Amino acid sequence: RAKIVIYNIIGQEVETLFNGPAQIGHHEIIWNGKNKFGQLISSGVYIAHMVTNQKFMQSKKMMIIK
Repeated sequence: RAKIVIYNIIGQEVETLFNGPAQIGHHEIIWNGKNKFGQLISSGVYIAHMVTNQKFMQSKKMMIIK
């Protein structure tokens, strides 16, 4: 299992991109820049956070500029 979530800079969940089983290997997920309500997000800094059931965690900082 894997879960990929986007958070804003103050730690609020913006969108869950993936939450479910995943095969081992390379995958690509494209985020459309919308929140969980379908609204376009504003410019700013966001964090993409991935967790797997294999105890792997990784976060990446992103900057959205419009």
